[in-house]
Amino acid sequence: MSVSYLSRLLYIDPDEEQALQFQEKMDRAGYEVDLAYSGEVGISKCNEKAYDVVVVEYKIPGMDGLEIIRRLSLHGPVPGTVMLTASGDEVVAAEAMKLGASDYLIKDKDGRYFELFHSVIHRLHQQRLHFEADRVTELNKQTIISGLRAVVTVADELIACPDMDSLFHRTIELLRDVLDLERCSLFVADDAGRNVHGTYGINRHGEIVDERGFSTPMSDHWRKRLQQSRQEGESQWTVLHRSYEEWDGEVYREFGEGWVVATPIHSASGQAGVLINDAALSGSPLDDTKQELIVVFCSVLGNIIERKQAEAALQRANDVLEQRVQERTKVLVELNR
Repeated sequence: MSVSYLSRLLYIDPDEEQALQFQEKMDRAGYEVDLAYSGEVGISKCNEKAYDVVVVEYKIPGMDGLEIIRRLSLHGPVPGTVMLTASGDEVVAAEAMKLGASDYLIKDKDGRYFELFHSVIHRLHQQRLHFEADRVTELNKQTIISGLRAVVTVADELIACPDMDSLFHRTIELLRDVLDLERCSLFVADDAGRNVHGTYGINRHGEIVDERGFSTPMSDHWRKRLQQSRQEGESQWTVLHRSYEEWDGEVYREFGEGWVVATPIHSASGQAGVLINDAALSGSPLDDTKQELIVVFCSVLGNIIERKQAEAALQRANDVLEQRVQERTKVLVELNR
């Protein structure tokens, strides 16, 4: 039988015969077993090598099993540890569990307890899987909280931008410097939804480049990128496995291959644009948590764009009104001469 999990074992027991018996049985089961006949040697081996499971006999001259576990705990989390006790030593076993041991077995004279090790190790494996799952969940939770705070900070800065061009440029800066996107490009649809225009992006050197020279009619290709999923539970971003692209001042040139993500930018009034991002600089795998934060950011950005467009339209209307007032005033002045 071959074992692929928790396979590195350390057995600490002054009884050489039992230790060798344990090693032989566990070797046949597919485990890699090291032996130590004293507490000092056992701790030394733990300091030199990472073990998945440490099996400790309680009655060891000089340094008993409890002291071994206590000393191991001084160097950080105790590895999966199984305490071996004689019948009637349940109090010792309970104390070992308090110190960080994962389980205990009662030694019997016939050595039948050896047969229980595989099930104990399997149980430790399940415990570790649950621990890792909880750790990843907590890590993702903290990442999301931190990311949402960053989105709020970024949004406050974008709202303060005086015009659309500075808004687009600052968006790319903040996506790179605050939200840690390696490369991205921001494309916006015109008011009529007939064309898509480039704004700014990040090249393969991590530098912000002016992509405003790009403009193309709204095709099905772009319409799919800008389209927001209406299915509940579906991601609002789309993975495009294709070549990376970089703006050279005239056209987008292809280089390399990997994942590319398109995230629609929507406002209350409809499609505003799309953000394209990739990991061409590092080749790192796709981070689902980060992409979901980008969805939140794009939702915020869409509403900021709509607000800026409304402000610009209002300003244009005020400019036209002011011009007409000035023209009318001039006419009245001329009539009163």
